[in-house]
Amino acid sequence: MNLKFILSIGALALFAACGDDSSSNSSADPVKNDDPMSIFEVRKPDSVKVSYTDEDGKPASEKFMQQDWICTFNYEGENGYFYIQSSVDEVEMLMSVVPVSSETEKAELYVNGKMVPVSKAEYSWGGNHHNDNISFTYKDKVFKFYHSSFGFGWRSCQEMDCLQVFKADGETEIKDGCTSERSLPVVCRNVDEKGRVSSFDDTFEKCPGDFDD
Repeated sequence: MNLKFILSIGALALFAACGDDSSSNSSADPVKNDDPMSIFEVRKPDSVKVSYTDEDGKPASEKFMQQDWICTFNYEGENGYFYIQSSVDEVEMLMSVVPVSSETEKAELYVNGKMVPVSKAEYSWGGNHHNDNISFTYKDKVFKFYHSSFGFGWRSCQEMDCLQVFKADGETEIKDGCTSERSLPVVCRNVDEKGRVSSFDDTFEKCPGDFDD
């Protein structure tokens, strides 16, 4: 058999073996699977010690878990997930020791199959009642994950469940999806100390004591 022909057949076989790997990669592609635990590099949150001055004016400290969250995102045809890593860096003695400031270590938004840039991402503890929220800027709008239901004493009873949208100033409202109608629903899950989150099934229920119908 002609040597050139044998070499040509071998080269074609090698090219086919190297080039056709789509079947082996597609099932393992985390972006195509849209699994937030694969899309993001999710860390295992730890506790951080924060110093403050107690009621007697003496130095004190307390530990708080890092607040890492993954939330669904759905607004005007853009669907995906938002991930934030944050650590409490300042507390105050109010009725108890309450975080008043957090440092954002990472914030990522994944929509319609790709990562997109965001800025000014922040987790807020939400005072003594712990009515927490997460905000970030995207496409010259401020998006805020918040609560649509509050129970007795104006306290939220579950994780953030809705989305508010503001103009770039963060004050002028575009859409309040956190009224009692919950017109912009989301599912937010706190990342536990093992780097895991619970299901993103929407299990929202109004808080006991919420009579705003």
